[in-house]
Amino acid sequence: MFFAFNYNYPAYIVFAIFLAYLVVLVVGFSFHEAAHAFVATKEGDMTPKAYGRLTLNPAKHIDPLGFVMLLVVGFGYAKPVPVNPYNFRRGRLSDFLVSSAGIFTNLLFALFFGLLWSVFEVFAPAAIFSNNFFSVFLQVLLQYGMLINISLALFNLLPIPPLDGYRMLSAAMGQKGREFRQFMEKYSFVFMIVLAVFVMFGFNFIGRAAFGIQDGIIWVFEKFFGLFV
Repeated sequence: MFFAFNYNYPAYIVFAIFLAYLVVLVVGFSFHEAAHAFVATKEGDMTPKAYGRLTLNPAKHIDPLGFVMLLVVGFGYAKPVPVNPYNFRRGRLSDFLVSSAGIFTNLLFALFFGLLWSVFEVFAPAAIFSNNFFSVFLQVLLQYGMLINISLALFNLLPIPPLDGYRMLSAAMGQKGREFRQFMEKYSFVFMIVLAVFVMFGFNFIGRAAFGIQDGIIWVFEKFFGLFV
């Protein structure tokens, strides 16, 4: 049973929903970017630390315009972490690891929230299915915690500059992908506009895929915990 928003909800429920959504967005974006910075420093590049990005402080990672866009139209961005790939100890491998760190972190968070959701649903359903502020906040926090982190991971897997998927693919291809990189960098803005239009007009293939993955995570965890009741 998943939470469905209704405009007739009392103010305290609307506030709980908004607060949970805000918390998940801030955490998801902050940890995503901090993961890039952390892995970059481990791979020998101190650029993120020099720019103050080796932190979980949301103010260092969240772009105001990108965050407002995300709240309003469901399509936004954070500040990219500056890195210097020439400082990496292991060249293309380091570049690939740094680029994939944010995606990997979001997927871990999605699994974590899915685990918590399944624990509550199997062992303490009243905690997330009661009609009070804390219950609604917890329910929406766990649901959005899965959905938004999965969506962030899927979105960043797209091979469009400056997304992580493009950087991962570029690192894997090396010099062989020069023409591909030139093409993608030349038309990246067009691809982003087309993607934004698709999302705004309801063709949100990333959201649909995220719901499917979310359902799969819950199914696995609930089957496992169901063995103990």
